[in-house]
Amino acid sequence: MAELRIGVVGCGGRMGRMLVAEAHAAEGCRVVAGSEAPASPLVGQDVGLLAGIGALGIKAAGDAASVFEDADVVLDLTVPAASVAHARLAAEKGRALVLGTTGLDEGQADAIRAAAKRAPIVWAANYSLGVV
Repeated sequence: MAELRIGVVGCGGRMGRMLVAEAHAAEGCRVVAGSEAPASPLVGQDVGLLAGIGALGIKAAGDAASVFEDADVVLDLTVPAASVAHARLAAEKGRALVLGTTGLDEGQADAIRAAAKRAPIVWAANYSLGVV
């Protein structure tokens, strides 16, 4: 079985760091990309160091589009406006997106649903074990 290439948008946030660490530890998965907001001081830092798991040799990009170029599946627990943009990128690039962002308004939810017609998107606003 081939390795699943994982990208994490918002890789420097609390949840993003956890996602990098968990994806890195998961059998059959390899973290290949991460991004942060373009103005973030975390851009250019090693995503493994941000996650506290040691250097992976992967720098946090300031452009989410590059994550969708490199990964088979992109993980997103960011903010509503960014998640809508990420869903559009998933649709454009034909990449799978796992979305856990909360607080989307109805227009944003509609945009996610529209993108899901063109790309596989798993969207759950609550990833608590008891819910999922």
